[in-house]
Amino acid sequence: MARAPFQVQVLAFRRSPDDMWAFGLLRRSDDEAWQGIAGRGEYGEKPFEAAMRETEEEAGWRASQVTLFDLDTFDCVRADCLGARTQWPAELYVVPQYYFAIDAGRRIVKSKVGRTYQIQRTKPAAFQSR
Repeated sequence: MARAPFQVQVLAFRRSPDDMWAFGLLRRSDDEAWQGIAGRGEYGEKPFEAAMRETEEEAGWRASQVTLFDLDTFDCVRADCLGARTQWPAELYVVPQYYFAIDAGRRIVKSKVGRTYQIQRTKPAAFQSR
């Protein structure tokens, strides 16, 4: 299916009883880079739907198993940095990127695309309880 000119990023997180936050990353099998759940939308999809599809494809979690949070965050990526560039109009210079989050809870990633899942524990100041 042709790729729509937008991207989605999904940050998997969980909070432990000791008030620590853990963030999940996937390790790409093609270049060994670490990243969150990410991908391009498909024509006819809304960003929220693309985020759920990418979550199922990359982490193995179905929409019925998780709550997806639409984050109030947005940026753009240069269109010429993306592989689907040739499918889009020449006058398209930037592609919007939408951000979401998923509470991973105790779920384990069952990646279908040869990726490894890692949790990073942290307690950033912005998340510390008062």
